[in-house]
Amino acid sequence: LTTKEVAEIYSISEQEAERELKKRMLQQKIERLSNENITLWRLK
Repeated sequence: LTTKEVAEIYSISEQEAERELKKRMLQQKIERLSNENITLWRLK
């Protein structure tokens, strides 16, 4: 999923979604995959 999709699903801003996703990444629950202009997140 993209950060924007996560934000839409949970009805929060993209900034809040990014912050929460980074927290989960530090807990090693999800992985961050970056392209040129898009960031994707997936479960580990």
